[in-house]
Amino acid sequence: MFYMYIWVFEGLTCLSNSWRKGESMITVNGKQVDFEKEMTVLQFLEKEGYETTRIAVEKNGEIIPKRTYHDVLIHSGDVLEVVSFVGGG
Repeated sequence: MFYMYIWVFEGLTCLSNSWRKGESMITVNGKQVDFEKEMTVLQFLEKEGYETTRIAVEKNGEIIPKRTYHDVLIHSGDVLEVVSFVGGG
């Protein structure tokens, strides 16, 4: 069976084709990412190699406090923005 997902993000629409039933996706920094299982924000950040002390995370338009990274679950269809802080001058 053929499935088509439509993602709307900041006024932009993009189509995603899924050939497998049950395929899960999330959007991270504007890019679609395969999502295998439900996990916490902290688990996802560690899996992807982010340094959690120098980032901010937004999930579905809401900023996630660092102290709750281990409690907040990511689900299929969620939209994450991960911003790294860089010093300079």
